[in-house]
Formats: sequence, structure tokens, C-alpha cells
Amino acid sequence: MKRRDRSKKLLKLMREAKTEFATMRKASGVTQVELSKATGISQQVISSWETENLSLSLPDIAQWRLAMSVINA
Repeated sequence: MKRRDRSKKLLKLMREAKTEFATMRKASGVTQVELSKATGISQQVISSWETENLSLSLPDIAQWRLAMSVINA
């Protein structure tokens, strides 16, 4: 698979993950502010996860996992 094709595939997966994150948070009845207070992750960061901003760094992924554990509790 070409590098460009892998990049496109990764971007698509990230978009889908962000949409799923927002859907799960809303379905669980947790607001961005409540999630922020429960995890210590700023509401701005949580909001950016739910937008089309596609940059995620490794620390963000660790925070994302923490947030998902709160949502799925």
C-alpha cells in the first residue's frame, strides 16, 4: 500500500473515531464540562476531539483512553 493511501486511510479512521467519541459521550448523557471535571482534561481539548481537527499526539491518546473509561463506566 502506498504511503499516500495509508495516510488517507488513517485520516478516515480518525474522523470516524472522533464522531464515535462524540456519539458515545452524548449517548451516555455526559457533557463536555462534566467529562472535563471527571478526567482533568480541559473542555477545549475534549471539544477539539469532536471536531475535524485531525491532529492527535501520543499524550492525547492516553487522555482519550481515560475519557473513554469515564464514558463507559
